[in-house]
Amino acid sequence: MSARKLHGNTMMKAMESGYQNPNLEYLTLLETCKLKFRTLKDLSLVLEFTKDLFPGNSNILTGVRAIGLNAIEHGNLDIGYQYKAELLAEKRWEEEVKMRLEIPEFANKFAEALFTKKDGGTYIIITDKGNGFDWQKYFDIDPGRAGLGHGRGIAIAKSLAFDKLSYNQEGNQAIGFVEDKKGLDW
Repeated sequence: MSARKLHGNTMMKAMESGYQNPNLEYLTLLETCKLKFRTLKDLSLVLEFTKDLFPGNSNILTGVRAIGLNAIEHGNLDIGYQYKAELLAEKRWEEEVKMRLEIPEFANKFAEALFTKKDGGTYIIITDKGNGFDWQKYFDIDPGRAGLGHGRGIAIAKSLAFDKLSYNQEGNQAIGFVEDKKGLDW
């Protein structure tokens, strides 16, 4: 079999497995991958990886973005719920995040996104270096927060992005699970 024909067959298999870009077929070999992130730019790269791992599923991106953002701002940078509301109202949130990233107390804190394929799906485990929080009160959609500019990410991630979502007891590690989706067998 020629190299061209073999490459063509590989491309077809990659596209049939759901990857529009045959260069991403290597992701079918993934068992475990850990990505460290610290900044908003780093998080955007984690989201690019997530997009490649789950082609066509923007809901998972929404969940990873929400949980990853919480890890940076609330976990590693210690921006509390009320202070974030003030920053958003004053349109200073991004400026504050960038400023805190430069403070020695926070400068070496990284979050981790661990992707592990097992149990018929993919675990996405996001861990930060913060003290944790009372995640239970943000786990379900609260009509009192519906009109606010924040405070809904965890509930949205739970309902849209993951088949299962939980936290460790401290609240500094989120464990999301996405089941492998099988197409209908007609």
